[in-house]
Amino acid sequence: MSNPFDKKVHEHNKKIIKSYPDSYLILKQLYSYKQFFVPEEIKKLLSYFNPAVKQYDLYESLQNYLAENKLFDTKYPSFIKFENANGEKEKVSTNNQSVHLIVYWASWCLPCRKEIPELKKLLTKYSNTGLSITSISIDGNKHDWLAALEFEKMNWQQLLAIDSSRMQLNEHYAINAIPKSYLYNSRKQLIKTFTGFDVGLEETIRKVIQLNFSLVPNALK
Repeated sequence: MSNPFDKKVHEHNKKIIKSYPDSYLILKQLYSYKQFFVPEEIKKLLSYFNPAVKQYDLYESLQNYLAENKLFDTKYPSFIKFENANGEKEKVSTNNQSVHLIVYWASWCLPCRKEIPELKKLLTKYSNTGLSITSISIDGNKHDWLAALEFEKMNWQQLLAIDSSRMQLNEHYAINAIPKSYLYNSRKQLIKTFTGFDVGLEETIRKVIQLNFSLVPNALK
């Protein structure tokens, strides 16, 4: 499965469906291979069928499948066990900070490495008012990752997605470019995603922290 979906393949599938928009067999094939498509692609492919296919049970089954997977690329990844620098299984922190920033990166990614000094500045500036950061590497070589950790000296949670945890990432998230950051609130709800280093990231963090304080009685007194 590719994330996001391959546009050439999508156009090919779109052409087939539009050629036979009432086809039960094509709908059945889509259902059979649903696990190879991200939910957003399934939604788009279903839109190319004629309304008449809604009468089929398979159509309803696909809708139910989409409803169950509506959290694709949004849910807090605390259900995945990653690996830490000591080779131990570890989950993403679930502390009570106001804002959780999860950054997907790799040691070989130059933009990722250039972003690290900016992340250090953000943590220094906002850690006392509610920011926590977790960096999750998608390095294929653990030694390269460890070397990068030693060089960069990032004083926040560092995890590695490898083997089964990498498969889970591919299944539940669209890490189609790095660095990619996911900003969550204290309830582990996704606020916004950022691809590449985005100058708007700090402004969003600041606003969320301010909002959190404004919702707590007497917080600023």
